[in-house]
Amino acid sequence: MDMPSLIAVGVFVLLAAYILYRTHSRIVVTGNEAEQALASVDVQLRKRHDLIPQVVATARKFMSHEAALLERLTELRAKAAASYDKTKAGEVAAHLEAERALQSEFRQLFSLAEGYPELKSDESMTRVQDTLEEVEGNIAAARRYYNASVMQHRNVIQTFPGNIIAPQMGAVPLPYFETEENTRGVVDVARHFG
Repeated sequence: MDMPSLIAVGVFVLLAAYILYRTHSRIVVTGNEAEQALASVDVQLRKRHDLIPQVVATARKFMSHEAALLERLTELRAKAAASYDKTKAGEVAAHLEAERALQSEFRQLFSLAEGYPELKSDESMTRVQDTLEEVEGNIAAARRYYNASVMQHRNVIQTFPGNIIAPQMGAVPLPYFETEENTRGVVDVARHFG
């Protein structure tokens, strides 16, 4: 083989190695960013979880006929607060589904609370509704950041050359944190209790 051919092969090998290295690094970085974003979501969700016992205790005083809903809400809180492996897409998906179910039950509680004027005017419920409104806004912001991070990670692992390297690394797409169509946006707690 002549010298120009050896140089061309050497340049090609170095270029291929550089592309593999950059792609591998990009997969790792975007995966870590998505995990960090998920941790931020979890921090906000824990704040909502911490409010649930106070809401349930206050609601129990006035909503004795809704005991089954309050019990379900408590059970879903425990399920949603359970630990999970943020690196496993299946466990992340199950966790996010538990959060969606909890959010749905929480919204049902607020809808039913409209029929209990004493509950709407309770001072402790008024305080918790203000806190909850802020927490829901923070959850929405954290969810947007997480979903943007997941999209970036998916783009890297599902396009060339990432789609060739990602399976070798065990990198899989993380699920988006989606809400039901009718629950998108910040909860307007004041509308339910105010």
